[in-house]
Amino acid sequence: MEKKPLENQQQDPAPDSVLFRLWSHFKDKKPETDQAVSPEDGQTSAQDSEQDLTPDVSDTALQDERAGPGSVLSEQANPVQTPPAEEEVGPQKAPESGQESDDVLPEGEKQGQEEAEEPLPAIDASLQLNISKDAMTATGVAFPPENGGKDITEEFIHQALLEKGIKEEFFASGIKMLCTFKLYQKSAVLANGVSAVNGKDGYIEELFSRDTDIHLEADENDSVNYKNLNKLRIVKKGTVVCKIIPPEPPVDGKNLYGEVVEGHPGKPMKIHVGKNMALSEDETELIAACDGNLRFADEKFFIEDVLRIPADVDNAVGNLSFCGDIVIDGGVREGFTVQSDKNITIKGAVEGAFINAKGDILLNKGMNGMGRGYLRAGGDVKCRFLENCAVNAGGTIKAESIMNCRITSDNEVLVEGGKGVIVGGICTARNTIKAKNIGSSAYVATTIVLGVSPEVLYQKKQLTKKIEEAKKQVDNLEKDCRYLELAAQKKPLPPERASQLAQMKKQRMLSSVQISIDTKQLLDIDELIESLESCKLSCFQLYPPVKIMMANESLQIKERETHKMYYYENGEIKAGSL
Repeated sequence: MEKKPLENQQQDPAPDSVLFRLWSHFKDKKPETDQAVSPEDGQTSAQDSEQDLTPDVSDTALQDERAGPGSVLSEQANPVQTPPAEEEVGPQKAPESGQESDDVLPEGEKQGQEEAEEPLPAIDASLQLNISKDAMTATGVAFPPENGGKDITEEFIHQALLEKGIKEEFFASGIKMLCTFKLYQKSAVLANGVSAVNGKDGYIEELFSRDTDIHLEADENDSVNYKNLNKLRIVKKGTVVCKIIPPEPPVDGKNLYGEVVEGHPGKPMKIHVGKNMALSEDETELIAACDGNLRFADEKFFIEDVLRIPADVDNAVGNLSFCGDIVIDGGVREGFTVQSDKNITIKGAVEGAFINAKGDILLNKGMNGMGRGYLRAGGDVKCRFLENCAVNAGGTIKAESIMNCRITSDNEVLVEGGKGVIVGGICTARNTIKAKNIGSSAYVATTIVLGVSPEVLYQKKQLTKKIEEAKKQVDNLEKDCRYLELAAQKKPLPPERASQLAQMKKQRMLSSVQISIDTKQLLDIDELIESLESCKLSCFQLYPPVKIMMANESLQIKERETHKMYYYENGEIKAGSL
């Protein structure tokens, strides 16, 4: 029960009420007289006091309070009680802001505070669990206990995960860390699924560089030929240029519920097959389909089986050595080398260079060798002119003029077009030589050889001499070996004599083998000489001095002759008319 205030005791207005502010405003006013108030006047004094305490309507603070919803008029339902006149009302000190005082609080509020201080119930730690949309990750946030509740435990988290259907095999180490270090109100990874591994895409491993650079090489004497730039990249048929690596298969994963998560397979790499390139049967390699120069352009490798040089062969191009045909739009400068395993075509003029082809050589113009130029062909040689150079052909040599050259052909030499002149030098052919004019009115010495060349005749002479010497050596070794063998039959030979006998027998065998080889080569030369009956020289005009040689016979032309044909018969060179 609330205690009623004493009748003769006045309560101070509340500090936050309008009456308190009014009371504070008028409390310092002194009474006009210090006379005591009589009991008879008590009622009047009370009324006067009530009038003094009544707020003025013009007061600004009171108007603001009335205007607001917390005004005195709206908060107090009863009129203000005026303290009794006989008791002096003194102001009490209002409590400071933020402080509580049992003297100020009513008895009812004190009782409510005592009831609020009773112990609250204990609340254990809790867990907020979150699972990602793809069901691959489970995270959780633990909230701390209250009022002495239990901390978070691993068993509690395990049970929470299992209730969500998460397999135990996917539990993460974050559970132990959260419980050990009490990581409350922080997100932790509690479970992780096994992510699928996508298959790797296929790719191409290029075994050759796409670009070609100059590569200078030193010989055994550490000298560098700066004409050998080695800019070509020659590959043989069947050479592996690229390896095609197939895509790798994916590896499936599992989500938190144990469901299979499929990975994406890798994509195969598409390869562009260039000219003269091919794929292997299993399509794992890109190989060269022929011999040639390997190049890269337009995002693909290809093989040039024909090497085309759009300019002269000079310091910018360097020496050329190619396994296929070579086509040179320009010429070949002095001192440079062009070699091919097939044919060579040169559209410009050739100076003192070395041109070597296993096939044919075609010169749209010709060659002025300057005394050092050399053409060597396994097949035919065709050109307009040949001057001051050497030519060796396995086939036919065709030209419009040959001047001061050393010509050798295993078939024919035909100088019938244009001027059709052979002047100076030595011209050799195995079968036939035809020309319009041989020699010159300026009396330039010219030699014509048919059948076999002087080199072949010289080779025959050397082989014959070599065979004779080898036979003599074998005879001497035979005599020495027979002598030692007879001595060994009487008594054993000393070690040095026995070793000498073994060495002589070995040398006798080697010499006999070499005699057999040389004898066969000599027979081949004899066959060439015997075929001289098919050799012919045809010419419209011959200017002395011209020397004609067939086998071991020679004929000197001392006067000008026309429309003549020369041939070999019965060991003699005979002349006839065309």
